[in-house]
Amino acid sequence: MPSIFIRSIKRAFSPQGKPQQVVSAEESLILIAAGGITALAAPGIGLWPLAWVGMIPWLLWLLRVRPSPARAFTSSGLFGFTYHLVYCVWFTGLHPMTWLGLAEWQSLAVAGMAWIAISVLGGFLTGILGTLFALLQNRLPGFLLAFLFPLLWVLGFQTFPAIELYVPWALLEYTQAGVPWALGVAATAGGGGVAYLIVLHNLLAAMMIRNGLDEPDPDWRRLVAGPGLIPLVLMIPGSSPPPGNLPMPVAIIQGNLPIETIRSGEMRFSVAEEVYLKPLQEADFPSGTLVVLPEEGIVAGWVNQKDPQANPSLARLADIARTRGWIIISGMSTYRRDSEVETPTAYNSLGIIDGSTGDIAFYNKERRVPFGEYTPNLGGLLQEGWLDSLMALAGVRYGSVFEAGAPNPPVSLGRHAAGGLVCFELIYPDLARRHKNDGADLLINSSNLGWFHGHRLLEEQFVAIGRMRAAETGLPVIISANTGVSALIDGHGRVVQRTPSMKAAMVFVEKF
Repeated sequence: MPSIFIRSIKRAFSPQGKPQQVVSAEESLILIAAGGITALAAPGIGLWPLAWVGMIPWLLWLLRVRPSPARAFTSSGLFGFTYHLVYCVWFTGLHPMTWLGLAEWQSLAVAGMAWIAISVLGGFLTGILGTLFALLQNRLPGFLLAFLFPLLWVLGFQTFPAIELYVPWALLEYTQAGVPWALGVAATAGGGGVAYLIVLHNLLAAMMIRNGLDEPDPDWRRLVAGPGLIPLVLMIPGSSPPPGNLPMPVAIIQGNLPIETIRSGEMRFSVAEEVYLKPLQEADFPSGTLVVLPEEGIVAGWVNQKDPQANPSLARLADIARTRGWIIISGMSTYRRDSEVETPTAYNSLGIIDGSTGDIAFYNKERRVPFGEYTPNLGGLLQEGWLDSLMALAGVRYGSVFEAGAPNPPVSLGRHAAGGLVCFELIYPDLARRHKNDGADLLINSSNLGWFHGHRLLEEQFVAIGRMRAAETGLPVIISANTGVSALIDGHGRVVQRTPSMKAAMVFVEKF
């Protein structure tokens, strides 16, 4: 049986005489399986050791077949597409969107297109990296290729978001957020350092297998055992550092308002009263507590940044903050207008209410969600409003609302400061690092994950991303999500407290 297995590998991973221009069905199945297996390491699925070995079939195919650039692009695209398709299956949780006025088929179509689009983009970008691999392996010695390609992978997936369309949800490092050793690497070399080691291990293992297959009588036990060495070592528990310091007592209130309720008009006011205002009024947190509420939670309607207390919800929050001596931070939709004749500029914001002074400040979201909060035009290559017109052809009303905020300094919390990260801004390590460099001593994320109807994979991946940001910066991370999962994460990337999904909950931590 082992000899049959090795012969099959040799046949599938060997050049086929004259150069081929297409990827065969057998090769496609291998590459698709490799992408799917690697994606099973994603948080929420949790088979994290697979990230260290799942890429081997793809890289081994590139090493042995030495395909043309076009064939390398196609094969690598298959691997990357499948990886993203499995990793980001939670995009289907967007359905149902009938609350937006969409018909059932339109809702399914939009959710499906979002899922396929992120997978296609992931496959395209992986295809570019595979093409570079094919070009470099014909020009570089093996040891230099082993050093350089993981670096290109890390730099590539950190640079690709600049094209606006690709959102870096599925980075390899997030698969290791539950591994203490990996969090330690992130603390010194960033999440990119973890991804570098993952790709390096896969490539070295593929090279070792390639060399073994070239032997007259390969030892299948050595071929199988070698690649699994590092994942086995990482399973050995190590010593844990002492807990990081929390600069002040922190509370999170998770109201569990479904997106359908939040966008239901008058019903939202009465429900928000019950799930947010009432628990706040009954809470006995000490003076000086930082209370973090989610995006699109308690503050209904639009808030004028020049006259914030004209909004009744915000005025009531400010009254509670002053009475109790708390600092309350909540996500909200705001606008600014410098004159009565100009069109207001809308922002997705955090409102910061300082109960000791009565001041209200705002953090305006800098990185907006492509297609959700703005329409990318690729630096002017596409006409403004192109997506609005395209969606109109399908009978779907669409319009982007929010503007990007200017770079924000950390939010003042009295003697302390917090870096604001609204919803998916949590996925950008450069924002978190900038906040730390500017003096923040904790990071606050206010989110509404209710858009995805409690999809477990999204929630677990979001917590994993928060753990990586904490490990990279050494700062505690507070995630307040409307439908969960909300979490308090210490500066080593360890989850201190977390809430259940799709349930009302309250968390209070005085110190770590």
